[in-house]
Amino acid sequence: MPKGTIIIGTAFREGWTWFKARAWFWIGIGLICTVISEIVSTGSEMIPHSVREGGGSAEFAYVLTAVFFLLNVLVSARISMGMAWMGLITVDGKMAKIGDLLAKPQVFWRYVVTMIAFGLMFGVGLVLLIVPGIYVAARFFPVHFVVIERETGVMEGFRQAQQLTEGYRGKVINFILLWIAFFVVSGIAFIPVMRLSEPVGWWVMLLSAVIATPIIWLSAASLYRTLQNASANQGALA
Repeated sequence: MPKGTIIIGTAFREGWTWFKARAWFWIGIGLICTVISEIVSTGSEMIPHSVREGGGSAEFAYVLTAVFFLLNVLVSARISMGMAWMGLITVDGKMAKIGDLLAKPQVFWRYVVTMIAFGLMFGVGLVLLIVPGIYVAARFFPVHFVVIERETGVMEGFRQAQQLTEGYRGKVINFILLWIAFFVVSGIAFIPVMRLSEPVGWWVMLLSAVIATPIIWLSAASLYRTLQNASANQGALA
């Protein structure tokens, strides 16, 4: 497949199309994921703070903070793992179910390590003037899907991910930048709403997250499959 045939807009259109086909299902999934994330995130802030304010020991509050931080990481990993798997099922023409959020438990800990490693590399890259972070994200973009679908080890997952993006990283960067632009524009659009009514603004932001989360994963799964097909076609031509 010629490199030019990978069209980033197609991934977005397909993500939106699959979302619309089962809109209420995906809104429900997005709501479940968003609410769980918010509960854990809010608890990680409020409970240690309440312990400190209530006269509890600072050491105990620090332990609670660490525990909730770990819980946050694990919950985020489970949610993103479930969404990635549901995205793959959907782009393959199958019917995703709520239970698929908990699919592939045998690779959970590998996925957690992969997510942490990816996040650290991306974070360090952002500190180094942003561009290296975006490049790292593009280079290893499909690693989450690789580990889930192929059940690889962590290092093997990164190796296969960079093989899939080789020759297409510019297009993957465009995909990432488009999503960044979407969130920046959305954030700017929320400012006047927040000024008019802060509660309404927060509800609008929550609704946006509920809708955007499944579309992001569906679009990313579509791009992953496109990269797989391009890589397979290149191998056949070699």
